[in-house]
Amino acid sequence: MAELKYPNSVEVAFREIISPQFLVLAGKNAEDTNSRYEYAVLAAAPGEIAEYSTEIKFQHGPLADGINGIFSNVLLAILIDHLKSLQEGPFRNRQTAIAITHLEEAENALARRADERKTQGILGQHKKEAA
Repeated sequence: MAELKYPNSVEVAFREIISPQFLVLAGKNAEDTNSRYEYAVLAAAPGEIAEYSTEIKFQHGPLADGINGIFSNVLLAILIDHLKSLQEGPFRNRQTAIAITHLEEAENALARRADERKTQGILGQHKKEAA
């Protein structure tokens, strides 16, 4: 039997209430890091064939080996931009502003991690940070 490309599902918060038509699947964990690098998003009414699908692939391995996906901070930047655009229109609300703040905090945490890796001389390399 062929191995599934996306054997894991991802829990979408409040999926039953907000977006029951979306299913997020995750690829298998990489052997070298135990991390997931590939995701698929499917959209369809329950029991129907997917009307829309997209894949998200994250960088796996050092940049010296080539770019093969996006970084987490890129996805965060897309989410922040999308939510900010909603705030510029008729759907502006406090909860979206709070979500933007939290996403920006996550973005800042990843920037601090990159700074630490740069200081240690391992930014862009497939090496673990010093403790």
